Amino acid sequence: MPSNYSLPDVLARIYENQQVLQTAELPLLVDEQWGEEVGGNVLDALRSLGENADHIKQGMA
Repeated sequence: MPSNYSLPDVLARIYENQQVLQTAELPLLVDEQWGEEVGGNVLDALRSLGENADHIKQGMA
């Protein structure tokens, strides 16, 4: 039985967290508090996290 802390599971959870943050409209909240430039940076960071997680998951498969 696979461990709940296996690398594939951990990577899947990281990816899920990234999706939750995007769904929560975090960049919009950041825009309101700190301006569009910071909000854009947050959105770019979330996209990078998602792309990296996808790449890692594909590599693991």
